[in-house]
Amino acid sequence: MADHAASLRAPLEKLMLDADMPRAVRTEAADAHGATDIEAVLFRAARALIAIESVVAQADAHVKALRAGLVAVMEETGAPSLDIGTHTVGTSLRRSVYVTDEAALPISFMRQPPPKPDTDAIGKALRAGATVPGAELGNGVPFLSIRSKKQ
Repeated sequence: MADHAASLRAPLEKLMLDADMPRAVRTEAADAHGATDIEAVLFRAARALIAIESVVAQADAHVKALRAGLVAVMEETGAPSLDIGTHTVGTSLRRSVYVTDEAALPISFMRQPPPKPDTDAIGKALRAGATVPGAELGNGVPFLSIRSKKQ
């Protein structure tokens, strides 16, 4: 009998053995890896994926807060760059361009976007039965959709 979950087992095993992953993620991955019927594997693998995405979102928030804190303290104290072995951490000023009068800018400083197909309009026309030279409807590529439920 074919193991329909075979393509999930290797990434699940890597997750469950990754000591740097939070325990909740490793547990979800182990549960999915150990499941025998395909429905249980899919359900538990999806839960593992959602657990990872939650950790990533939390980590991103922590990174932004810690980065802002480091910049504030280093700027306030005048701390020099820090050499921490594998990285150098320091602050610098990023000079930004502010356009004060767009009409006064020479044309050589204006971007001219090349024409680009309006796939929304093309799709509407094709779905309505129109013929659009150079375009056709085709089967899409499958993707995973995850939506949170309102509680």
